[in-house]
Amino acid sequence: MNNPFRELRDRLETVFADLLRPDLKINGADRVHVVMVSETDLTTCGEFAGLHSPRIHRWLRSYIPRWNGPAPTMLIDDATISRDCDARWDLMAERFISICTHELAHVVCTPRLFDHDDESDKAMSDMVRQAFVESVATKATFYSSSPRVGHGVDWLRACLHITHRMQKRGWDIYAPQVIDSTFYSLSSTSKYRNALGDEPSRLSGWPVTSIPTIPPPQQFLDQWNSDLAEWPDGSF
Repeated sequence: MNNPFRELRDRLETVFADLLRPDLKINGADRVHVVMVSETDLTTCGEFAGLHSPRIHRWLRSYIPRWNGPAPTMLIDDATISRDCDARWDLMAERFISICTHELAHVVCTPRLFDHDDESDKAMSDMVRQAFVESVATKATFYSSSPRVGHGVDWLRACLHITHRMQKRGWDIYAPQVIDSTFYSLSSTSKYRNALGDEPSRLSGWPVTSIPTIPPPQQFLDQWNSDLAEWPDGSF
């Protein structure tokens, strides 16, 4: 049975490669891999739609037919997306694009995107792979800490910049689809977008991975600190 997401996935891999092209070229890679759970033998907990980690490419490489070395990689649970959208294609496509963009922001905020030293058999040990397989299948793994962990100010800013760049490339995508501000106990996405001002346009020629290395506008940082003060556990 043909996977309805496959063509959309291929288009996203192309635009993501374009967005990360300077970094990909420097590190000897040529694409961003979007791996769908339905194309693997993995069992998931059904409680996440997308996943990225610094070394996820080493655990998913056996499912990537065009593998040619370490490259940014994400795992997307397409079955969960279909379930949550009641199999309505318009909603499914919107959700798929948003989740992939959300995960790309994690990629942008991850130091050392390409670990060439993990090409050895030792790094691909059965023990490491089994730990990953168990983690995606266990609901507790994804609820062991605050959902705000990993979704800090750099990630939020990267989401807004990437969304802006995708819009300029003709993609029908909006920041509230990428950032669930309620889930992360944040102020509205529009407040953050307004606080960022013209930065997405002004820095549109910069490599997107360089943006977290420069200070954000003070108004943006003030909005973040205001939200941070409301979190009693201080987690993000």
